[in-house]
Amino acid sequence: MRSPKTATFVFLATLLLLVIPSTTLADSGTYRATVQAVISLTPFCTPGPSNSNCAGARWLNTMNGSAQPVRGVTVELRLDSTGALIGTGVTDSSGTVSIPWSTPTVGPATMSWNLRRADGRFHVKTKSGADIVYWNPTPTLSNGATTNNGTLIWGNGAHVNVYFATERAWTDAFSSSSLLWDRFTGVTVKVGDYSNSSYTGGKTVQISDLHTGSFDIIVHELGHIASDLASGGFSSCSDYGWGGMPGHSLRSPEWQCAGFEEGIATGIGSRTLYWQTAVQPMMFGENLEAPASAPCSITNSNRWELRSATFWRDFYDSVVDGADSSLTSYAAVFDVLDAFGGGHDNHDKNEPYNTALLIGLDDKDGRSAEDFRWVAVNQIGLPSVWLDAIYAQSCSPVGD
Repeated sequence: MRSPKTATFVFLATLLLLVIPSTTLADSGTYRATVQAVISLTPFCTPGPSNSNCAGARWLNTMNGSAQPVRGVTVELRLDSTGALIGTGVTDSSGTVSIPWSTPTVGPATMSWNLRRADGRFHVKTKSGADIVYWNPTPTLSNGATTNNGTLIWGNGAHVNVYFATERAWTDAFSSSSLLWDRFTGVTVKVGDYSNSSYTGGKTVQISDLHTGSFDIIVHELGHIASDLASGGFSSCSDYGWGGMPGHSLRSPEWQCAGFEEGIATGIGSRTLYWQTAVQPMMFGENLEAPASAPCSITNSNRWELRSATFWRDFYDSVVDGADSSLTSYAAVFDVLDAFGGGHDNHDKNEPYNTALLIGLDDKDGRSAEDFRWVAVNQIGLPSVWLDAIYAQSCSPVGD
């Protein structure tokens, strides 16, 4: 016969077992993989005595058409049976990701990623704004173990080309500016059947299907958005009709408000392909250090976009050529743009356009390389002798 105390204890213990639900221990482990894609972009530099000097080049012939790491994307791990998300991770500089996963019941799973940089800097999408998703089945996940999926290589594609170029532009160029760390976020790069590639204002760039393999065009358009964000936005100048000649190229004479925008986009975009140490930084077939057969005596060549592009390249590069000596950094380009006044007066960022009521007073040669030089000296305090030297070396682009 049980004593009252013993019977009470047994009753309470039984009651607790009925009230407290049983707990199923989750399966867990780690998934590892290296994410790569075949990248095909031109131009690339080919070393050799009969070709360009590739010192400082960032994209060589041996890299083009090869598998490259897909850096900075979020990789998701989902169960095939339910679609449940069981873990996420971000690829590192080598494209490698390590994902801790956990699920009540492990089963077949799939890894996937899209072209959004995990820190929110930029997102490559289709023309309609849709994501492009890449996926691959995983090996069997084992509880308490690390599952290594090895190196996964996706074939070349237009969108991943653009992601690669954009990621390189951020990591190897724009990220050196503290201003752009704050401002170059939430950028959208749309890829589709546009007639041309362009920066549309705000934080959106459009890349035509025709240009998804053109490294220089992609980083040029990204150069537009970087300069706009650094300056806090400015009145866009789209009049390329100086002298009655529509369209534009590096060697077409332009109103300098347009030449300024195009030249600086090329000059700052070039650092993605060439470090500041490069002696032959080639953009659109032109050497920005020493343009071939381009003496300053060519009529109206001081209106060429090329002159502005070489000015900005000389502003930050570390190549001593002619009167040029290196006294500043790549990030200083953005600091000067930020220092422009916000009005419509001389040396202000909106100088080309006064107001709608005073359209006759518009100055389409305003906001030029000359204004940049003035702001660099008078607002930033850079030495005028040095700036005058590189300005003259670039054939003294038109400006006031």
